[in-house]
Amino acid sequence: MIAIVSAADAGEHRRAADLAAELETEVATERGHDTPAVLQVRQVRAHVARLSGEQAEAAGLYRAVALELLRVHGAEHDETLQAAANAEACWRAIEDDPTARRVGRDIVDMRRSVPGEDGRRLRAAERYQARLTGALPTPALPSAPDLAPGPDDLSVYSDPAPEREPQPEPTPPTPTTVSPTPDDATSGEDEVSTSAFRKPAPEDG
Repeated sequence: MIAIVSAADAGEHRRAADLAAELETEVATERGHDTPAVLQVRQVRAHVARLSGEQAEAAGLYRAVALELLRVHGAEHDETLQAAANAEACWRAIEDDPTARRVGRDIVDMRRSVPGEDGRRLRAAERYQARLTGALPTPALPSAPDLAPGPDDLSVYSDPAPEREPQPEPTPPTPTTVSPTPDDATSGEDEVSTSAFRKPAPEDG
């Protein structure tokens, strides 16, 4: 873990990702593939992937963690909700629309099992995926409350990327800034948690 944190701090995200993958394999061999320790390391892998710009990979890793926590703890458990929120937040940060549409199918499917309070997060994910696929037009609001998470709620290594609205196809549009609706913005429980990526305390002496 010290080596992973050091590599991430130095911006060596590929090396950090490789070390995290090796650690997950070692822990799984020693303790079993579905143990809490493995899930913690998998979240570290997702965190490093997010830092390196591999949002699709990060979303998939967080989704896998969320589904395992769903099986163990249920849909209302805090850890399940946070892992699901992390997966959705990384999905929304994907800049390539075809990739976002592909990943979105899995995220919406996950949200059907972890819908959030009153099903709000499921509905928001379905609307976002519908806009990605062109089934729902992108709203253009003159103003909307800024619900994006602050840097203290995300990674200590990088600032969060602003939420991007999908662009229609096939004609490449002129880039515009569109304010999201409150239900579609990542906020509150959707802020990416880095609790699994704490720096180990130095040993005494």
